[in-house]
Amino acid sequence: MPDRLDACRLVQLHNVQEPNGLLVVNSQMAEPFPVKRVFTLLAPAGAMRGQHAHRECSQFLMAPTGKIEVAVTTGRSVQEYRLDTPTVGLLVPPLVWASEFFASDTSSLLVLCNQEYEESDYIREWDEYLDLMKLDTEQGGS
Repeated sequence: MPDRLDACRLVQLHNVQEPNGLLVVNSQMAEPFPVKRVFTLLAPAGAMRGQHAHRECSQFLMAPTGKIEVAVTTGRSVQEYRLDTPTVGLLVPPLVWASEFFASDTSSLLVLCNQEYEESDYIREWDEYLDLMKLDTEQGGS
């Protein structure tokens, strides 16, 4: 049975390098999903953010500045990604636990979501997540 991590993928964003700067186009985000919420995280070097999963919300993570290390897991396997260019983003589907490590003081994380904020969508406790993933696997999920 395929792992949910197979759905995590880096996506190259359309961009135009001009003599006076770089234009990164996010309007293509009808694929992989229409955007309903956008937020930016700023944190000092060494900060760990995320450390949760979503029941239904998909997220698209981008680092407009600095470098952010992203670890995604289902409890069975882990994949790590480096976001260090504004022209590439990481798709994180529902039921994937994600943690973001801010590697420099200049790091910023731009997050696009396919759903509005809903606290009940968050899974913030690791043990709860593992229990849910065990149930999901028993019911035929991955």
